[in-house]
Amino acid sequence: MKKSILLTICILILILSLNTAHTQGVSSDDFLPPIQAKTSEQSKQLLEVKTAEVKIESVPEMKTEAVVAPTTQDAINSVVNKHEIGCKMIKTGSGLGWVATGMVNYDT
Repeated sequence: MKKSILLTICILILILSLNTAHTQGVSSDDFLPPIQAKTSEQSKQLLEVKTAEVKIESVPEMKTEAVVAPTTQDAINSVVNKHEIGCKMIKTGSGLGWVATGMVNYDT
């Protein structure tokens, strides 16, 4: 129950931050389109996180840490690749945002 409430709050924060990101001028250059790659090798390169450029930075005003990366896609990939449940703040050149992650099992 607590996890579902936390996930709901994280999704709400994410939705509210989308408006902020829009006003700060997020461009299509912040996201890499791996689906438009010409080859599978090119697609893999677009999905790779440049780990040397991704850092964790303290955000004392919010009493949390942010994943700092040169592009929004690198920040999102870095958070998702950790396979942790919750919300993480990301910080890129276009501003701050949140990435909400979760896991579920499907019965087949």
